[in-house]
Amino acid sequence: MNKYYQNELEKLREQAVEFSQAHPTIAPQLAQGSTDPDVERILEGVAYLTAQIRQKIDDDFPEFAQGLLKQIFPHYLRPVPSATIIKFTPKDILKNNVQVEKGSFIDSTEIDGVSCRFSTAFDIDVWPLSVSSVKQNETSTGRKSIDINFSMNGMSMSRMSSDSLPLHIGGDYHGAVELFYILMNCVDAIEIEHAGSTKPIVANNLKISPAGFEDEQSLIGLPGNSFPSYRLIQEYFILKEKFLFINLENIKQYLSLISSSSFTLRLFLSEKVTVLPRLNSDRFILFATPAINLFKRDAESMLNDHKRSEYRLRPLRNQANKYQIYSVDDVVGQSRRSGTTTHYNDIGLANPDLNSKPVYQLNHRVVENEGTQVFISFSYPQDFNITNQETLAIQLTCSNGDHPSKLKPGDISKPTSSTSELMTFSNIIKPSDHQNVPAGSSMLWRLLSHLSLNYLSLADTDNLKALLGLYIFSSNTGNTLEIANRKRVEGVSKISVTSCDGLVAGIPMRGQEINVRVNPANYAGQGDMYLFGVLLDRLFSSFASINCFTHFSMTDEATEETFSWPSRIGDRPLI
Repeated sequence: MNKYYQNELEKLREQAVEFSQAHPTIAPQLAQGSTDPDVERILEGVAYLTAQIRQKIDDDFPEFAQGLLKQIFPHYLRPVPSATIIKFTPKDILKNNVQVEKGSFIDSTEIDGVSCRFSTAFDIDVWPLSVSSVKQNETSTGRKSIDINFSMNGMSMSRMSSDSLPLHIGGDYHGAVELFYILMNCVDAIEIEHAGSTKPIVANNLKISPAGFEDEQSLIGLPGNSFPSYRLIQEYFILKEKFLFINLENIKQYLSLISSSSFTLRLFLSEKVTVLPRLNSDRFILFATPAINLFKRDAESMLNDHKRSEYRLRPLRNQANKYQIYSVDDVVGQSRRSGTTTHYNDIGLANPDLNSKPVYQLNHRVVENEGTQVFISFSYPQDFNITNQETLAIQLTCSNGDHPSKLKPGDISKPTSSTSELMTFSNIIKPSDHQNVPAGSSMLWRLLSHLSLNYLSLADTDNLKALLGLYIFSSNTGNTLEIANRKRVEGVSKISVTSCDGLVAGIPMRGQEINVRVNPANYAGQGDMYLFGVLLDRLFSSFASINCFTHFSMTDEATEETFSWPSRIGDRPLI
């Protein structure tokens, strides 16, 4: 306020002199200084009033931006919670499969008096199966292979009914992402060996496919009016390990031939693979899933007596700021006098009933010493019978804010009502940092950038960098993850797009050949560059015109080596 006041007072005096000089006959006294305290009091009072108006206008800019963001990019108003990878390990007593459904909860050990709760992102079928060893082999001709030895506890492989076996590529990120690249591009043949046969099974139908990109495997749930590809960008920048999952598809037909309790999966690699990352049983992790620090919780009950324009939302029993609001899921008011209930709709969702039903609106505001807080206000249609006093019951989705970032690998291992006693579980990587919503004037500029980019082509290098940069939130500490993400984005040096034609299911279709040239010095190796390309492939295909396919490729500027992906229509590959 002091800055606004000083600016207004100085401006008032300067403009008074300018006006007097321009109109000396009607305002001769304005150009002269005054020592009269009453005159000074009037000037200072006017400056104080105009300073309040200026401050209010500036304060309303973030609220204005929030209103537009709620309609167009609602996901951008939500903080990004901490995330990690959790591994499930079957106990010896498990003799069949157990399903772990998406959304199962696991608690952490207490940190600062807070037990953080994480929710799983994938559906998992846990079998009494383990990876006993992983090793590298080499044929007499110098051809390399990866041998993964699986063993089943208490049952034969033929009893396993799953047709897809998911694996997480674990260990250090650099080695894991290099191995992911090799598995996606350099596996020439697959064989299966087992004790019941002297001849290996040639698994021609076994396919290795990437996992973690589909909507049903989302880590961050977005509102229905958000663009799905923005979710992939957010998830990539907070937890790249989420995309280091593969599926061994069509494996059931081969397991049905194995009567023993173990087998070896041998992956023969192409000749261009000269060096492999360090291999051990921790590189291929069974029954793992990404997990995010989100859970349901009620808000503190509050009285809506219509005497205030907005009410602050607080999670129930939120001592020591254990909980931070992620989203508001349901708002119901109950009249204290008649007991009738009123259901409030979210004003940001397209709904034909908004003109006939009451609505609520959320506003995110920074509160001193408490971070970003959520306020709720209500609006009613004309002639609506408004209850004088009602008790509000509000259901929230919450996170634990910054607390999970203090956890270490192995700390998220406490059972809950949604976990089974037939397995153990723990996080295998440190949880990512919680990221708050950009606040203040920066929110308005981000909104304007997002709006302008929606009408510009992503085939422009600067436009692509700008869009990706919107999802790298700045921190006061400038952590290494943020710096590395910005380097990856800056690694894009050129984008070229050419039109092409192709046949899709026998039908001629228009398409686009998209090539991105990147500087390898901005990435942590070939695998890191490839994973960034996987994201861009999905992003470009989602922005393509209807009934138009995209064929994406990425070129290493230093070696001129080009990675190529199958053509896609939207989320669907054409092969």
